[in-house]
This record gives sequence, C-alpha cells and structure tokens, in this order.
Amino acid sequence: MLGAPLHYRINLCYVYVVLFSQSTLSSLISVATNSSLPYFDFEARMYDAKLVRWNTYDPMAEKDYGINPYVYCAGDPVNMIDPEGAKVYMLFYTTNEKMFKASAETRKKEIEAKRDFDSDKDIVLLFGIRDLGGLKKKVKEAVDKYSEEYGQTTEVGIWSHAGFDGPIGVDQTSGEFAHYNQMTIEGWNNIIFNWAKQGANILFYGCNGESALN
Repeated sequence: MLGAPLHYRINLCYVYVVLFSQSTLSSLISVATNSSLPYFDFEARMYDAKLVRWNTYDPMAEKDYGINPYVYCAGDPVNMIDPEGAKVYMLFYTTNEKMFKASAETRKKEIEAKRDFDSDKDIVLLFGIRDLGGLKKKVKEAVDKYSEEYGQTTEVGIWSHAGFDGPIGVDQTSGEFAHYNQMTIEGWNNIIFNWAKQGANILFYGCNGESALN
C-alpha cells in the first residue's frame, strides 16, 4: 500500500483509491465522474481503483530498470506527479556573452537527460536574442509551430545580464513596453507562453543572481 486509502462517492458507488498528490487526485475524480468506464484513464495506461492497481506497466519503464514497472511515480505518489509527456521548454540567452549560451545549452542537456523526458513527446527550444521586445514574436512563432505536436510550455529560461527589473537585452528594447534595455512587467505579462496548467515556471538567470516567477 503506497498511502492511506480514501473513499469518494462517485455515481452512487464507492471508489477506493490510494492516496495521490492533490493535483493528480483531482484529475482522477474529474475523469471518473465523466466516464462510464470502470477504470481511470491516464492516457498512457489505465488504473483500476477497485484493485488499487495499474492494469499495465509504465510505458517508460525501460528508462529505469531499478523501479517496478507497475508502480506510480517511483512508489512516491504523495510527493511526486507523473506527467504524460508532451512538454515544451523554451530557453533564451542574450548573444553578448558566450557564458549565457553555454549555460542555456547545459540546461538543455539537463532537461533531455531527465527520466521523464520523452524525445518523441517533449522538445527543448534554444534561442539567441538581442532585443527583449522581440520575445513576444519569437514565443508566438514557437507556440504556433510546436504546441500542437508537443503540448504546452512547462519551462522558460532566460540567461542574460540582470537588473532590478529582470533580464537586460543587448540592444535597447523595442515596442511599447520598453524600459531602456529591459522590459516592463506589463510587457512580460503580454507574452502568451501557452503555459501548462500545472508546474510551469519562468526562470531568469543573470549576473545579479537568479530569480524565478512561478
């Protein structure tokens, strides 16, 4: 037993489920209440709530032979979630320093080496930029080109020199949201990153430290 059992009354019958993280449990309840199937559909595999078991092995099990292929989240469903894949990562670096490009490339390799990274479903995009005002156009082009095949954006990273208002571009920022070589908060809010519903992050890495907006 991976956790304390919970009982939920769904469609006039009791469903017995193991304790999952709150976000995963919410999705389970949503699926169950809108389906006549006796299983919870996770797309990658089906879960039998009555038996408290998966009825097939994890399709990514071959990536880690040390873990039972029938467990969920490496046996720790309370602290971990198991995304279904289909993720887009966008990494930007300003072109005035080689170290920014090298750092972004290192992050790209880290992401691609993660156990849950599936090259058939996930993609890491790397862009060099000079003008922060051009970010909106680049992001839109990436979303239009890749979102249908690879899904929503789960992480955006930006490597640059940094100021009190975030990243600093190489050139003076163009457009209505310019603030010298930086961009205003309104400008960042105006970019449609196509964020994933859960766990998405934008991270700024700069010479004045690292900051993150979740």
